[in-house]
Amino acid sequence: MHKKILLINPPSPEFNMGLFPPLNLATIATYIPAEYEVEIIDCNLQNIHCNTDIACITANTYSIRRANTLCKKFRRLGIPVLFGGSHPSILPEESIKYADSIVIGDGEPVMPELLKDFEEGKLKKFYQP
Repeated sequence: MHKKILLINPPSPEFNMGLFPPLNLATIATYIPAEYEVEIIDCNLQNIHCNTDIACITANTYSIRRANTLCKKFRRLGIPVLFGGSHPSILPEESIKYADSIVIGDGEPVMPELLKDFEEGKLKKFYQP
């Protein structure tokens, strides 16, 4: 049975800035092996669901409050949360309060190690290329 991974772009507080597709999440998805079922959710266009084994949430400073709310929701359900993006990369010690692991910098290089640790139930607090 495939483990499910959600890659989540939180809702943006301001739609007048325009919507930008979460290409960073599409790039991350290409680094996840085929034995995982991957779904990208852009909360600006889709409703979120919690049917997953692990939630990977990206955040910029402008979306951090909504991202933190999503992190809390998944953690209350016992679903591990990986938090990445520019805000968690710049403020990892603040961001770890809301997640199980923080990816500092680019997520692509750390995906193999991160997924191995997830499978073994040994996620580290911080991953950095």
